[in-house]
Amino acid sequence: MKKMILASAAAMLVASPALAANSATDQFQINAQIPETCTMQNVNDVNLGALNISTTAGNGALLLSSDATQNTNQFWVSCNKQNQMTLSGPATLQGSRAFQAGVDDAGFTDKLNYRVEALNYFTSGAQPSFSSAQGAQNQTSRGPVHRQVRLAAKVLSSENTLRPLAGNYTGTVTVTVQTAL
Repeated sequence: MKKMILASAAAMLVASPALAANSATDQFQINAQIPETCTMQNVNDVNLGALNISTTAGNGALLLSSDATQNTNQFWVSCNKQNQMTLSGPATLQGSRAFQAGVDDAGFTDKLNYRVEALNYFTSGAQPSFSSAQGAQNQTSRGPVHRQVRLAAKVLSSENTLRPLAGNYTGTVTVTVQTAL
């Protein structure tokens, strides 16, 4: 009889369901991507106004007699990755009246050399710039940025040694901020 009770007890253990655990643990990952991007607010135009020329008769008459500088508005530059600012523009500011060889005396010009420089794209050091004499300068990239930047536009008398013809002078400068490769 003892054998029968042991056999019955063994059969009950085999036939009974497994005991359920009172908790379980598993893991999963959450993934997301942030695209690299740069944004920039519109930069306003710069008007240098009437440039000063020498009105005294003689050898230096009608030459630029002083420098002119004007800044843009503060505009937001925001990039979430390593980035670079580049300034580009025409070789010179073009006058509204073209120089006419054979009509106008030599020594006059319908072009003005100019410079544009970022004032605070970098925290310190050389800033991105463009000059009609040298083209784009400082192609250094920087880390992520979110700040208000100004640009300074300049016409320097030392870089304009010919007599400018009367009229309006214009040129379009392009500011590009892009993530660096």
